[in-house]
Amino acid sequence: MSDFDGLYSIRDGKESDNNFILATFLRGLYYGDSWFSLIPKDIFMDNYKEVAELLVTSPNNAVKIACLPEDPDVILGYS
Repeated sequence: MSDFDGLYSIRDGKESDNNFILATFLRGLYYGDSWFSLIPKDIFMDNYKEVAELLVTSPNNAVKIACLPEDPDVILGYS
């Protein structure tokens, strides 16, 4: 048994999650990698947003959300 049992739930991603996923994914990629941060921020965000949107919205990809069991709209993480 895990110490985390009951602290979170896993659910399928839904369209209303996309803005949160895109914003955190792009910021994490830009600020978390020294190579990406060499690109001017506005150019990076404008161009990589299209790539991220395709990843998140493609019917070939599945998005899973870790959320609070008592409030599934509170996103703790995603994959």
